[in-house]
Amino acid sequence: MDVVDLRHLIELFGEFRVSNILPLVVHSFDVARIARGIARRILGEEGATNAFLSGIFHDWGLIIFAETMIREEIEKRLDFEVHRGEETFNLEHLVVIDTDMSHQILSAVMVERMGILPEEFVYAIRNHHTPLKKLDGSDEEILLANLLNVADKIAITLRKHDKQPSSAMEEVFRISEAYPMVEDVRKATEDFLNSLVDFGYSFDDRVEVSNTGLDRNLNLDELIEYLKSLVMFVDLRSPFTLRHSSAIATLARDMAKEIFKTEFDAKVLYISGLVHDIGKIKTPLSILHKPGKLDFYERYIMNLHVVETHKMLSKIPEMKEFATVASLHHERLDGSGYPWGLSDPQIGMRARILQVADVYIALTEDRPYREGLKPEDALSIIEKGVNEKKFDPTAFETLKEMVKNGYAVKTSDIVFFDFFEEIPEVELVREVLEQGERRRCRCLKDTEN
Repeated sequence: MDVVDLRHLIELFGEFRVSNILPLVVHSFDVARIARGIARRILGEEGATNAFLSGIFHDWGLIIFAETMIREEIEKRLDFEVHRGEETFNLEHLVVIDTDMSHQILSAVMVERMGILPEEFVYAIRNHHTPLKKLDGSDEEILLANLLNVADKIAITLRKHDKQPSSAMEEVFRISEAYPMVEDVRKATEDFLNSLVDFGYSFDDRVEVSNTGLDRNLNLDELIEYLKSLVMFVDLRSPFTLRHSSAIATLARDMAKEIFKTEFDAKVLYISGLVHDIGKIKTPLSILHKPGKLDFYERYIMNLHVVETHKMLSKIPEMKEFATVASLHHERLDGSGYPWGLSDPQIGMRARILQVADVYIALTEDRPYREGLKPEDALSIIEKGVNEKKFDPTAFETLKEMVKNGYAVKTSDIVFFDFFEEIPEVELVREVLEQGERRRCRCLKDTEN
């Protein structure tokens, strides 16, 4: 496997609708379809596809912002409630809190790293809230930024008035007439709104993208950059997991290099490590942030994240190997693990490496109920598991030798820091780090008391 269909990866992002960022994911698909509908009338099919992707990615920086605030903080600071099966959509309030619109920069950085959009579309993402008169790019860049801004404005208006559809449409048509637009964008917007079919198919709650004209594949390196962003949304949900998936992916990759001696196997382990906890996007925040140990029922819900990981990844035909390796990280060679209770002959070497890497990183990380262990103490616990036939001895000895030689996951290996180390002046980045550290220290203090 060396390519993955981008349509499946966009649909994977659509599965994040169940978390506290549900409105932002819905909004991303709204903007993507509306932007595509407008762009088709100006840019043709290829340009429309890039406009669709720009809509999908334009607020990923805002998701980072939202995922750093626990639900209670969101509801306290904003009139922003998300309930099972319904939502009060006040996306504008969330944007207002990001006073300097830093999320545009974060979104653009993430997309630039993926390398799947032309520079002029990255410019549009970086400036999708910039007023038309303040845009200073080329004519094409200004048009694209204005187009994305208009699609964003229409999408927010429609959701804001979703219980009064006639009022929503009245305001949308006023936008098409009076909102500041490049003339080509205005004509295309009016034509789009006057097409019942195009508009009707653009505004709905689907996440499948088969009818969007998107027909692209990502190679393994592009896949890694895409998944880094998705995984960051998961890890940022808790200050205790900011480094988690990145650290496990890095350690598993480096162990694979020692054991398999091939770059391909190293990439497979790196990707599997990145996505091993992606199912936690569906785990309630109250369980993720609980300062004490989980009771039986909470633990049951927590353990479901492995099944969710397998369900989400196995829907992508080209990622079935990653789905298998990733979802076996809590299995044990003696059959005592979960969720399938597999044993030695049923667990391949890649999964065995990931199991050891996962346990080591988890033991050395802080948790809401304890501080992280020293490396030698974590190794002692894993060695006990090896003696009990739970963990693979080769994987353990490889890890032990690496740690003995001074191995440690570097800060630059952590996705969040890797992405944004060049823009520390962005207020949103500082707030993410500072708020995460405050919450981490508060949880540990509560546990001590």
